[in-house]
Amino acid sequence: MKRRVVATAVGSILCLAAWAGLSAEQTTRTDRQSLLDKSPRVADFVVHLGIHPLKHTDRPPKVFCVGDEMRVTLSSERDGFAYVLYRGSDGKTTCLLPGPCGTRHAVSPDSEPRRCDLRITSPVGNEWIQLVVTEKDVPEERIVALAEKKAFVSAVERGEPLPPTWQETAGAWAMHRVNVLTVDGPSDIPRPRGERRCVGIFIGISRYQDDRIPSLHVCHSDAMAICEALKGTCGFYRVIVLQNEEATLENIRKAICETAAQSTREGDDVLIFWSGHGAQCSDGNGDESRIPGSEDALDEFLIPYDGCFDYDKIAGTMLLDDTFGEWIERHLKNRRVVLIIDACHSAGILDGTKGAPRRPEKRAPFNFLDRKPNWAKDSSRREIAMLASASSSETAFECKDRKNSVLAHFLGAMLTSGDAPITVKSAFASLRVDIPRYVEANFPQEKQNPCLVYELSAPLCLRP
Repeated sequence: MKRRVVATAVGSILCLAAWAGLSAEQTTRTDRQSLLDKSPRVADFVVHLGIHPLKHTDRPPKVFCVGDEMRVTLSSERDGFAYVLYRGSDGKTTCLLPGPCGTRHAVSPDSEPRRCDLRITSPVGNEWIQLVVTEKDVPEERIVALAEKKAFVSAVERGEPLPPTWQETAGAWAMHRVNVLTVDGPSDIPRPRGERRCVGIFIGISRYQDDRIPSLHVCHSDAMAICEALKGTCGFYRVIVLQNEEATLENIRKAICETAAQSTREGDDVLIFWSGHGAQCSDGNGDESRIPGSEDALDEFLIPYDGCFDYDKIAGTMLLDDTFGEWIERHLKNRRVVLIIDACHSAGILDGTKGAPRRPEKRAPFNFLDRKPNWAKDSSRREIAMLASASSSETAFECKDRKNSVLAHFLGAMLTSGDAPITVKSAFASLRVDIPRYVEANFPQEKQNPCLVYELSAPLCLRP
């Protein structure tokens, strides 16, 4: 049967399609009987009301966010008349069938299950959808009135006798109610007390839109390697991977300020891994010169795929340390943020190194977090750590086999071998030994010493 698409607003849902039968390919008689067998037996026979997201999500069952599409299906083991009622968070009960979802409400066990697609809109809250099937055709106003009476619903649930007038009106009947929760966004989904979420953002950029920025070999591979290693240990609630052309400044902003922010709440963890070029530019707001120990009057920045090295476009196309701080303070406030940066600034472009060119007279150490962030000054909110692949004036190297960077190689090997717990601090303790030893052995007269800025009030495990 071809669906007739409609868009009728009812409370916090939008009816997208009229009731229709599912095709034979979508369901079989055995499937329908299985559904009926699993349905609660209420009153004279069995009916089933199915509530499912139209697209797969990782949300708990019967929880929907604004914008989600919900599929409602119904089946009955007897011929009768079906009524689908919707109770919104505003306390109003509406009849969807017959109603906005269609007028034909006769059902039969020999027909395909009926379905309707709905879209969640505001307002949100605790809601329910109820299926009532009666032997006789009952005025929908009567059905709605009964559904709103708590005494009637309680009597049904307890199996108590109903008034004779109802039996006379409806004949044989059955009912199935499903409670749902609608929320504004993923961050509003209730969780068990004490449960902590972790969102991972992995960025790797080996090639750039601006041909003045030298290409690298392994940064995109670094992002995927560390993502795969941590997925097996961190139990991420959500993972975002941005490689090469995907890693534009706008996409990076959306990943941090929208996806991570909406998927987490205070106390949750956000881990950001970056592999690519870093560089410096003149301090745009004077904050560097006002910070003790940071008199270089330069802003550090990371280079997204669409970063432009025109002098007047750097501030608007690069991820400046000031901009990153504003994103964290505004959108990830009171989350625990761990930043792993595999980038550096180098005086020249060496084979197998990370760093972008700049004017010789502006040479200075590269240090993306060269001060305590503003949001870390309050001891109750000191929840950020940064693990960098090289100290401020050094170069970050790629491995000789060009499969991964040195940091990604050793961090990935650490996470995928053994079973002992690994925290940010213990990972750093191993990397500060392994990385210098490898670089000294493979790149004569060069040094690479990872560094750690740690402002977390409690350990964060990379592998529990």
